[in-house]
Amino acid sequence: MNFVFVGGDVSVDFSNTIKIVNGSKTDLLASPSSLYNWTQQLELDIPYESLDVNFQYFKSLRNLIHNCFQDFAYKRKINKEHLNKFNDFIRQFDIHPNILPGLPMFPSLSYESKQIDSPLLHHIVKSFLDVITDEYTLDRLKPCENDECVLLFVDKSKNKARRWCSMTTCGNKIKASRFYYRKR
Repeated sequence: MNFVFVGGDVSVDFSNTIKIVNGSKTDLLASPSSLYNWTQQLELDIPYESLDVNFQYFKSLRNLIHNCFQDFAYKRKINKEHLNKFNDFIRQFDIHPNILPGLPMFPSLSYESKQIDSPLLHHIVKSFLDVITDEYTLDRLKPCENDECVLLFVDKSKNKARRWCSMTTCGNKIKASRFYYRKR
């Protein structure tokens, strides 16, 4: 699978496992092994068995996150129904915050659940909550300007001028097309 990591945040990259391939929307997380490959490309050391056992939960979480991010990126508002479904998901599995001692003196926040033993799933939940509850980051969540692309990214440029998920993929394609039509 050709995963892309252009989102600037693990939850955005997780959402980007739904992308356009050969003109149609494609789910890149078709199996536990594809989820395992995604984690390997992120250089995360997650046992395959953990991903296999929790695969359907990962797919559900990814779809919930994808819907919320798509809402905000295109409409600048998250559908209340999508947020309620996400809240139902974290309630169903009793995913809750846990404050850990930090280095050197600041505590850090993580999430855990007694029902799902998956640090990756909890990390993705935390990442998603960090994005949607931080006005600065959420305001910079953007869709690629290529109409044939559904990928999202957090624009970390100084002046919020980033337009493409990737300059080499979408940006170059659009610029070359515009150049071609200008020269005709």
